[in-house]
Amino acid sequence: MLILQLSPLIIAIIVVCFVACIGFVIFRFRKVKKVLHTDCISGLPNYHAFSKHISKGKNTTSRIFLIDLNNFRRFNKIGYNTGDFVLKLFADRMQSSLKGIARCYRYRLGDEFIVIATLLQADLVERKIQKLNNQTIGCNAEGISDNEYLVFSYGKASFSGQLVEAVDAIKIAHTMLREQKELK
Repeated sequence: MLILQLSPLIIAIIVVCFVACIGFVIFRFRKVKKVLHTDCISGLPNYHAFSKHISKGKNTTSRIFLIDLNNFRRFNKIGYNTGDFVLKLFADRMQSSLKGIARCYRYRLGDEFIVIATLLQADLVERKIQKLNNQTIGCNAEGISDNEYLVFSYGKASFSGQLVEAVDAIKIAHTMLREQKELK
């Protein structure tokens, strides 16, 4: 009965307010979701985003690269801001270099990163990853000289798109990475 007594203008205002509230909630939800899936230092998608992407279960064979920055503790000993700067610098370079051909993620909270590429793009991605290695940092951050190099080790493995296989592929890539680090 009450609805029948309300004027069309008041009903329109109530509907507009309701739609605006729903829109605001959806906007905030998307923003929170993005924050939960993004690493706050590197700006890359985080491990949770990686797991979610893999759990979608696309049955395409992919190659996973696990990258670990060498001697990263040295930068953190200078200061955490310097360490964060180096992580962000590397993430930006990697993301820029691999844009459109691979997905990049920050792995956990350390100095490791994950790159996923389709098997068709894997060789190109690996060449670009190798090109990133041994580049000068190229800027005067606190405690870093002009000719300081950013060096990393990496391992790789293939998997067919399932989360369980991706976790196994990370273990294989991690073993390769450790062997590579021991050689340096």
